[in-house]
Amino acid sequence: MPEVLAPAGDDAAMWLFFYGTLLDGDVQAAVLGRALAQHDLTPAVLRHFRRVYIAGRCYPMVVPHRGGLVEGAVA
Repeated sequence: MPEVLAPAGDDAAMWLFFYGTLLDGDVQAAVLGRALAQHDLTPAVLRHFRRVYIAGRCYPMVVPHRGGLVEGAVA
């Protein structure tokens, strides 16, 4: 699986990790005000976390979990 590490130093910008429905262009447009171009997304994994559903929420969250893995993309 691909893994992306954020750049260090002065060139480092904020990287956003998208997973689940946030990978969908329509959901991105609703959240960000526009969908991201496919070339703006790089496949990535978030190690030592897992997706869980929280009572009263309609979307999953990520929480620390030893050995966990969440697939997604960074922008």
